[in-house]
Amino acid sequence: MLYTVRNRVFGNNTSDNLKIVHNEKYGIINSNDNTHIINEEYDNIFLYGINTFILYKNGKIGMCKVEENHADILCRCEYDIVDNINHNLFFSNDCGTRYYNSVTGKIMDFDEITVDMPYMYCYDKEYQYIIYEETGEIIYKRKYNTYNESCYVYYGDTDKGAVFYDARYSMFLYPEKNGYTYYQYPINESIVINQRNICNIAESENGIGIIDSFGNTIIENNYDEISVEFKITAKNQYECIEKTIPLSKEIYRRS
Repeated sequence: MLYTVRNRVFGNNTSDNLKIVHNEKYGIINSNDNTHIINEEYDNIFLYGINTFILYKNGKIGMCKVEENHADILCRCEYDIVDNINHNLFFSNDCGTRYYNSVTGKIMDFDEITVDMPYMYCYDKEYQYIIYEETGEIIYKRKYNTYNESCYVYYGDTDKGAVFYDARYSMFLYPEKNGYTYYQYPINESIVINQRNICNIAESENGIGIIDSFGNTIIENNYDEISVEFKITAKNQYECIEKTIPLSKEIYRRS
């Protein structure tokens, strides 16, 4: 069975003084003096980024980075699949996934990763995480077990951070000054314009209302239906006009 390399971003052209060589097996040499940096023991080698190489051996995939004529093995040849998303690599096998950020050099291991650009939802045996995919920054984590696993969906940005919907519990996770908090009532609908969370229709036993993008109450949860429109105001020195545009759903009703 052949290994899998997805998205076809790997090549054979090297930079600086590094060269992939192939006799019976593949290796890497310093082309200035022909000294070996990686011995010729691999079934194939591909270039990824600057001085970063994908290694293939015995049906498994790994990775190394070469600096100052020294190869640092970042991933042993233990993985079945490597995916490329933006400048990140994801090495996967039946035991989990190793995440590598080629800009920051950050490496993290997880049991499972779901990518929902620009965020990733990951978990290991102790915690469940929300991670900013571009940098690898962990923006939220909570204790994990198989009975409290959340299922997050990215629901737009705010001035304090992103908003996430927990589909497992029908709750929204809102940014605070020092982290995140769950809003106490389920959300019927989130109104997002240009990836920005504007407001949300929330419901309690008394009815529906509106909260802002930080979970603060705009209209109390006492109503059976709410209509929302997009209002435009245009002014110059001679006149002021106002127009309203219906959103995709004009009227929201309690469930």
